[in-house]
Amino acid sequence: MGESTTSHPYRSAPPGASPRPRRVPWIVRVNVMFGDSRSLVALLVFDILSAVWWFVPTPYPLDSTGARILMVMLPSVFATLMVVLISRRLATVRLLRSGVVGYATLRDRVQIQSRLADYRPAMDRLHFTFEHCGWTYHVKTDATDDEARRIVDDPREQIVFRPGEKLRVELIDALPGRPRIREDNTIDPRNHVLGAVTALVLLAAAVAINAAGALPWLR
Repeated sequence: MGESTTSHPYRSAPPGASPRPRRVPWIVRVNVMFGDSRSLVALLVFDILSAVWWFVPTPYPLDSTGARILMVMLPSVFATLMVVLISRRLATVRLLRSGVVGYATLRDRVQIQSRLADYRPAMDRLHFTFEHCGWTYHVKTDATDDEARRIVDDPREQIVFRPGEKLRVELIDALPGRPRIREDNTIDPRNHVLGAVTALVLLAAAVAINAAGALPWLR
């Protein structure tokens, strides 16, 4: 039972999950940080734009003032977005490492009406509740129809959280690879291989493309 990776691995919280930090394999960390579809698409687009910028001939010389400004702005904007993303995802990894394991129950599911319905997929707002030390907590999250079906496939959704005034909760099924915490307080890395390897390849490609393009210009 402790080795199960299905959506119904537990009937109670893993013993010892709360008092001691658990090990989060590096492949799980990479997948949680960069392995979701939005991050992978963003990295792929950045790789393509970088290749076009450096290696596709343009009518404007790269040593022009406009080109120099763009060469500073584009990496700066991308770096800023990456810092924001990484800081948020690192907080999630820390929560996986030391957070308390619990189980939340779905209380409500409402479809969100958006003004951009023609351009965005339909969204559902999921409302969960869970109990800890005699208190009842509420968790709400927005998800696409496909994400919502994956999240609510189990009557009891595994969560990891940090109690306190600034409660932080993560729904396990909403994270890349669904890094379930097993009864022995470990995380199985097998579901994270594809996302992590893809992210590493795209990150390596981004470094290689920009290094190959920038080095001749810097000489």
